[in-house]
Order: sequence, then C-alpha cells, then structure tokens
Amino acid sequence: GSTITSLNVNTKSTVQLGLAASYHHRNLEIFPSDYTWTVDPALGTIDENGLLTVLKTEGTGTITATRGSSSVSIPLKVTAVSPFEDTKGHWAEKYMIDLYDQGILTGVSSGGKLYAYPDKGVTRAEFSVLLARYIGLDTSEYANVETPFTDLDPVESWAGNAVRAMYSMGIVNGIEKGGHVVFDPRGTLTRAQAVTMLGRLLVQEETEDADPLPRMELTAFADADTVPEYAREHFEVSTAFGAIDANAKGELDPGGTMTRAVISKALAVLAESF
Repeated sequence: GSTITSLNVNTKSTVQLGLAASYHHRNLEIFPSDYTWTVDPALGTIDENGLLTVLKTEGTGTITATRGSSSVSIPLKVTAVSPFEDTKGHWAEKYMIDLYDQGILTGVSSGGKLYAYPDKGVTRAEFSVLLARYIGLDTSEYANVETPFTDLDPVESWAGNAVRAMYSMGIVNGIEKGGHVVFDPRGTLTRAQAVTMLGRLLVQEETEDADPLPRMELTAFADADTVPEYAREHFEVSTAFGAIDANAKGELDPGGTMTRAVISKALAVLAESF
C-alpha cells in the first residue's frame, strides 16, 4: 500500500510486491500478466504475482519489473538475523546462522530462548549429529548397525543412530577403555580429531570424476610439527579450503578444543565449496 524505492529484508522471508502504472499522470489498469518480475537468483525467487521469497544468503541485488521496453528496478538488501541469543557480535555469527538456516545447527533451547554456545567445545556425539545433518543422512536407516560401543545409552535418543551411521561409514572409531571399546559420546573433541572426522567425510563425498581435493602445506603454521600424523592430510585439505584457520598465535592448535563456532565455520565454508 505504499511506494518503495528500496527493500531491506531478512533471510528466509517472503514479501508481496505489487505494481502500479500511470501515463501522463493518469492511472492505468494493469494486471500481473502484463509485466514480468525478476530478481537476482542468488538472493531468492519472485513469482508472476510479485511474491518474493528470499533465500538464506546475505547480499545485495536488484528487483525488476518489466513490460515491453519499459522497466523499473529497486535495490534489494538481504540481511541475516540470528535466532540465537548469544551470537550477536560474535565472529562466527554468520556461519552459525547459515547452519541454522540449513537445519544443521539447531541450538539449545533454554527459558524459551535459543542459544548456540559458540565458544563451548563440541562433543563426539554432537559432532556425529552435525555431520549426519550436513550430508543429509536419514539416520533411522542405520538403526540396526552393530557397533562395539558400550556407552551410547546416555545419548541414544538423540545421537545413537547418527553415531552408528558415522561408524558404518568409517568416520568415527572407538576408544579402548577398561577392556571395552567405548565411543565416549560426551567427550570433547580436539581440533585434530574433529578435522580428521571431517576430512574422512570429504574423501568419501568425492566423486570419481572430481578433481583431487586441494591441499595446503602446513609449514606456514608455527606448530606444524605438532600435528598428529593421522590428522596431517586432513589439516592440509581443510586449511586449503579456508575452513580451518590458525589462531592468534599463528598456530593450528591440533590438541586444543574444537568449539562450536570453529566447526560451524568449517561446515559453512565447505558447504559453499561443494
């Protein structure tokens, strides 16, 4: 009901647009079939009736309505709004919003609000669930997979099938403890462990006709010699993609805690690369 010269909207929203026309200051009768809407595909879609559906991507572009040789355009700006209470101003906010929009990161509900806990460590069970969502697995299909793990009961209801899926795919392994093989679902992953699990997944996702995964020499990092041999090739790949960065000291910190913020960036960056 009002004239607009630009449009600012949030990601994953819809806006109904209309068009009016005049000639020599006289209003013309015009119907949706008389003109065509277009919008930058990276930002969203707009149907023949002017219903704009915005995607999850932030950015700027243009909405245009065209009739014959006449057209009118307005600038469009798409801004992401975090569903989380604790990510405002955090360096990983954009990545965590991206994963939330994709249904990969769901957050933790507390007191009617949603929290991402960006600087909290990622547990082995949590990461198994994240990876399963990342590749779109139906984890129920792995319900009958047998594993040697004897300690899944505490996480069975929400992570059991994801762990079984990752085990069957060779992404995760158990830990020998007290004569039993355990998964340690509540154990916090180190950066080396998380990067290795992610790297194993990337190798499996490669197609036969795809180019080899890029690699980056680790000599540029101050603690390159502390990277475990089992994780070296996976660090080479993840750093080449820009999914994993050095810390403020220029270190990869392979023995450090893998936080929810850091792994969110890794998954978001890799999702854009494939």
